[in-house]
Amino acid sequence: MTEPILTRDQILKIVRKTLKENNDRDKLSSESFVKLVAALEEAWLDKVCGEPAGWLHVMHMEGGQTHTRLTEDAEDHFGVPGEDYSEEYMVTSAPLFALTRSKP
Repeated sequence: MTEPILTRDQILKIVRKTLKENNDRDKLSSESFVKLVAALEEAWLDKVCGEPAGWLHVMHMEGGQTHTRLTEDAEDHFGVPGEDYSEEYMVTSAPLFALTRSKP
């Protein structure tokens, strides 16, 4: 695997876009840096892995309890907040990727 995942120009384009969106011309605040890293990570995952193979959904409840579901789509499968579960619970979702890039 000798070619880079993203070219220098692609990385610079993402950096410039992130700085411009956050009005950071000469400096990068910690919040902007996190957004920059997330944008780069998204671009790398898209280039290497393509679409998510599945999704991990976690419902965070009181006392540190959690309930986890694996699904094929990004939709919240726990139901409607306030009807199917407490509005105080928080649901987070994360894409799961299958690494398919092969070495030459």
